[in-house]
Amino acid sequence: MSLLLFIGLVWGQNNGSDNNQLNNDKKSYDLPVRIDLMFGAGQLHYIDLNPENSVFAYAFQNDIYGSVFFDELDKEFFEKILKKIHKSIPKKYRHKKYKRLIQFLSPITFTDSTIENISKSVRDIASYTDEKYSNWYTWFPSTISYSKNSDYELLMFNIGPGIILVPDNWIDFIVDVSITTIMYNDKMVFEKPKWAIRPSAFFGYEFRIFPKKWPIALGVQYGKRYLWPISFYNDKKFSQIKQKMITLSFNFKRDFPIRSDLLD
Repeated sequence: MSLLLFIGLVWGQNNGSDNNQLNNDKKSYDLPVRIDLMFGAGQLHYIDLNPENSVFAYAFQNDIYGSVFFDELDKEFFEKILKKIHKSIPKKYRHKKYKRLIQFLSPITFTDSTIENISKSVRDIASYTDEKYSNWYTWFPSTISYSKNSDYELLMFNIGPGIILVPDNWIDFIVDVSITTIMYNDKMVFEKPKWAIRPSAFFGYEFRIFPKKWPIALGVQYGKRYLWPISFYNDKKFSQIKQKMITLSFNFKRDFPIRSDLLD
């Protein structure tokens, strides 16, 4: 199954004529999707940003996730999806010697008889679609941090495809690759604020309470973001941000109708 097909299945990207066709279709399937609205608040420590003083700032995080649990689908529906996945692979790559390559490139992990459950951020999905109600979210910062006092002013925000995680896990290893923008003004040293834009990667863990069966999940997140080095001072480079967050997720399930002809 291509990524675009999966997006179409999950988010029901149907225009008016498609909806009419769906209503007239003799056979359709309901794809249950868990949607997680995730928010976080905490503190960031900008390690070695200032050569003399420690720099801390409050931060806020947000994301929206869609998860499909293939192991909970109706058997007939599941088999049609699995068949469609294998059918979508070009014939010349169906040989066993390409099996590992296909598994590596596919957005969905699958075998001859199973499909692994999948979670995707709306930020990631929206970057592949023309859906006007969601594509703007790709450019909305996933993390925003700000602090101002008599010594300094600091603004930081990340823009990227969203955190890679599985919302229903009790413990999850988190990865986030973003473009990080920082505005920093040391009022005792700089004449005006300095700006920097760098690629960054966050690695951390999140521990959650009541992650799957409850409509609300509370989590504790801890990790570090690594940036391409920034020199706000001539003799000092800054490249790490330590993150501590409390997260709160609200989740609900929605059935998306899938036309049977999409699986033929």
